[in-house]
Amino acid sequence: MDKTFNYKLSICIPTFNRAHYLERLLESVFQQVSDLNVNNDQIELVVLDNNSQDTTESLCEYFKSTLEDHSWFKYIRHRKNLGMDGNFRAAYERAQGRFFWLLGDDEEICSDSLRELLTLFENNESAIYFLKPYYIRKSSSRYKALSCKNKISYHNYSLKEAFIEKVGVYFTFISSIIIDRQVSHINVEDYSDFEGTKLYQMSWVFSSLLSGTNFTYVSSPMVIAQQDNSGGYNVVKVFSQNLLYIVNYFFDNDQHIKKMFSNYSLFFVIPFFYNDKIGTRFDKSDAISLIDKSYANNIYYRAFFSKVIKYPKILKYTFHFLKRIFF
Repeated sequence: MDKTFNYKLSICIPTFNRAHYLERLLESVFQQVSDLNVNNDQIELVVLDNNSQDTTESLCEYFKSTLEDHSWFKYIRHRKNLGMDGNFRAAYERAQGRFFWLLGDDEEICSDSLRELLTLFENNESAIYFLKPYYIRKSSSRYKALSCKNKISYHNYSLKEAFIEKVGVYFTFISSIIIDRQVSHINVEDYSDFEGTKLYQMSWVFSSLLSGTNFTYVSSPMVIAQQDNSGGYNVVKVFSQNLLYIVNYFFDNDQHIKKMFSNYSLFFVIPFFYNDKIGTRFDKSDAISLIDKSYANNIYYRAFFSKVIKYPKILKYTFHFLKRIFF
């Protein structure tokens, strides 16, 4: 391990008033970390609490009490709610590991996955590791039984454009991204303009994408993601206006990459206009005006979606027709 880091891997879990989810995650990851840290501490597990008013603090204190040596498990309670971006930033600043994993508090980790990750880090150095998420509607023992006992399956990309094509808009999904901080050295204070975007993590994700020469897509089951747990912000604003603002910041002179992200984000947000069953916890106000501004130069939007955006049934058929042809 590089001498400038105290751990191989930092798993940082930002949370706020979601003890019922956090408990399930800790149950899936805590013993794995403990077992791997028997001889020497390779992994630190950090919970960053945005001043929760539920049982988050007592839950973390309970897990800490089960350890004789709990130096690798840290519970950080902020004096005030820093917001989503503030908590993400605090996680990056507090982490002491070479590899940094910001993990959603409502996920679960498959058995043996952490052991396999450490092996992957040793044998396959990459700037970014993308872990394909396995989405479920509710927690299930069937998914908890998923394991990485068989040989881990992954693919390396040397061209960032090919990696972007594979991952698409899911670069924004925090639980799927692990970065090597030895490749990308950033000062998060340089990205204070991203505060309030709900995408502060893109500062180190895109910095790693620019700095790296190798990127890894892991298709073996590692992260179990439960759908429809998040919300409370304007989903169209975040994944169109805000995301494209950050893309332009990092890739201002690369028209091809900007076009790729414009297309991927467009096809991500369109279903929120016609499918009432998704995004029920999100704010969708001013959606049409936001999307009009964000995709004014996007050929798919100008030629097709702008014509039918107010007609959900036609929009749905248009979306699936174009997706089948071009994506």
